[in-house]
Amino acid sequence: MGKRGQPPALSEAQLEIMNVVWDRGETTVAEVWSVLAASRSVARNTVQTLMTRLEEKGWLRHRAEG
Repeated sequence: MGKRGQPPALSEAQLEIMNVVWDRGETTVAEVWSVLAASRSVARNTVQTLMTRLEEKGWLRHRAEG
């Protein structure tokens, strides 16, 4: 955690992902990737990695399904 218990700052790419999450609420990697891929070229694995890092920073939580 950063200053005053806040999660660490976000990179531009991480902020882009968080904007999708904030707009949609609970969402999947595939859904985030689909939204981002509609406007630019981005690999699904890149989105997965960035979302994992966001979880490590305290911005996201995940749960497994299936």
